[in-house]
This record gives sequence, C-alpha cells and structure tokens, in this order.
Amino acid sequence: MKAKKYIVSLLLLVLGWSTVAQELGFNVDGLSLETNRLGGKIMGEIFYISALANSNFLYPDEWVDGEITLTDGDKYENVKLRYHAEDDELIAYNEKNKSLYFVEKEQVSAFVMIVGEQERKFIKGYPKGEDKKGKYFEELYVGNQIFLSDTHVYEQKVSPFKDELGIMRDVEYYFRSDYFRYSKKEGYHKMGINRRALITAFPEHKKAIKKLLRKNSIFIDSEQDMVRAFSLLDENHLLQ
Repeated sequence: MKAKKYIVSLLLLVLGWSTVAQELGFNVDGLSLETNRLGGKIMGEIFYISALANSNFLYPDEWVDGEITLTDGDKYENVKLRYHAEDDELIAYNEKNKSLYFVEKEQVSAFVMIVGEQERKFIKGYPKGEDKKGKYFEELYVGNQIFLSDTHVYEQKVSPFKDELGIMRDVEYYFRSDYFRYSKKEGYHKMGINRRALITAFPEHKKAIKKLLRKNSIFIDSEQDMVRAFSLLDENHLLQ
C-alpha cells in the first residue's frame, strides 16, 4: 500500500513538472554572457499557430533571428522571432523543444528582429488608454523626440474567394501602421505622415521647419521621409 502511494505521488510530481515546463520558453543556455538572471527563464504561454494567423497576422513572413531584452536588462540572443500584429504579442520559437510561445509581455523591455539585412527594433510603451502590459512600437528614429510606428491588422470585407488552402473566405487582412512621436516631457502623440503633421507638431518652429524642408527637398509622404525630417530638425535644435 505504501509503495502504491509512493508511485502515485511520484507520477503526480512528474505530471506537475510537465505542466510547468510547458510554460517555460528558453533556458540559461540562451542567455548572453553578462546575464545576472539566476533562474535563466523567460515565461511564456504556448502558442498554436493557425494557417490564418501565419498568413495574415504574423510579421515578417518567415521566422527570423532576433534578440529579446528583458525588463531587468538581461538579453536572449539568436532567438527565432515573429511579431503577432493582431494580438500585439511577441512570438518566439524554441528550437530545443520545437514549440512556439507568446513571450510574457511583462518581462519584455524591447526586442530586435533581423529582417533581410535590416535590424528592426521594437520597444514597449505605455500610451494613454493602454492596459498595464503596455504595447509594442517599432522604433524608427531616436533623438530628442522618438518617432514610432504601431503596426496593426486591418480587416476588409470582400467578395467570397478561396484562399491558398482552398477555404472560402469573405475577408482580407492588411498590415497598417499608425505613427507616434514620444518625449518624456510630452508623452505620446499620434501623427500623420505628411508635412502638415510635422509642422502642427511643433508650431513654435513653423517657419524654420518649412524652410528646412524646402531647402532639403523633403516632401514627406513616407515614414522614411519623416525619419529624415526628424533627423534634420534635431540637427538644427528644433526638437525638444
């Protein structure tokens, strides 16, 4: 009888550990050399990818190498990452146990994805109206003001069609971006991608901004143009 109780207790212990282990992303082997993380764990909920999410909600199209910086400063390097724009979640692939994870947002300070030859950095911010977890923004320019992009999924009704899997659908999905500027003094401000939006953001420098944009032939109809404009304003001490 005692032996039976011992075996049952042991089985329960093993099952309990299996349940916990499912929620753990990466172990200490994935940490950088300068880490001070004693547990060496990133918590995360297992994510089961659907064909719909894979085709329409995840960015970029393929898993890419990246780096996760935690709120305590620790870093996980060479991690396979994608961004779930619909749910505003970071998805990581653990090659050791072949599982996908929603990385627990409370632990993340920033992450970088290597897309092609470009490093794309995302930071966690807390604009008004967001929950305590915060949300991810792509960092496009950093200076006296930070220029940010918020990518989300736009849903549009269309005539019924068969998708690549042969499933009938009447909705198409698109990535769209909203843009913000941020400073510690003023917080987050949404802005458009055009000349008027930039001038309106800094009305006290209206004449100087118009002159600089004209002199440097910057017309602002893309995020790259806005990045150039922010850099130019910073160089001329017009951003506070």
